[in-house]
Amino acid sequence: MRIFRQFLRSMFLVLPALAAALSSLLKSRASLQLEDLALRHQIGGLQRSAEKRPRLTAADRMAKESPEPRPVQPPEMGRIIAIPQVGSLHHRYERRAA
Repeated sequence: MRIFRQFLRSMFLVLPALAAALSSLLKSRASLQLEDLALRHQIGGLQRSAEKRPRLTAADRMAKESPEPRPVQPPEMGRIIAIPQVGSLHHRYERRAA
């Protein structure tokens, strides 16, 4: 009885896949084209409803990518020292009086 149940359980898993494979072989060209049209329609609707990226101009990109200005530190202010940032992976360099 236990083997029969296992056989039935495996058949319930295999039969839907087999039925789908057979039905895809038997579909007509017109039904495939109709399915393709429906899927393209769904994709178009999803793309229209999706949030679009803002269009950036060259001026926007330059403002976004330009480094932050900092004041010029003349040599009279002292030696240049490295100040670690982001867990010592990056450093900021400034002049400090000794």
